[in-house]
Amino acid sequence: MITGLAISNLSNLFQSPKTNSSSFVGKPPQVVINKLKRLKNALKTWNWEVFGDLNSNITGKSVELQSIQLQMSNLGFSNEIFLDESRVHHELDVLLRRHECFYLDRSRVKWLQDGDRIPHSFMPLSDVGST
Repeated sequence: MITGLAISNLSNLFQSPKTNSSSFVGKPPQVVINKLKRLKNALKTWNWEVFGDLNSNITGKSVELQSIQLQMSNLGFSNEIFLDESRVHHELDVLLRRHECFYLDRSRVKWLQDGDRIPHSFMPLSDVGST
């Protein structure tokens, strides 16, 4: 879940002179391409600052959850440990959902870039009704 601070930082990113600069010269399509390139780099930086390395965050939360569960098994049940476990479990669940969405979006982008590599396999199906 993106926090309000992260969203305000993102809106500041779009208004910053780095990404909203009118210093580009050339034909309008080239100006748009240059602005998009600059925006892409700024978005990558923002993404890293807000979300960090997703894999290491997941690993860290998993280790933290295991240590809390080990502590609970050694010391017995306590309300404080249970609340810590619940909090860390929820944070890990959020990270895992982000990870899943990341790979879903990544596969969607790859499919859009590569397209359907085997269109000939669908041709016989479309020709059946035309004769």
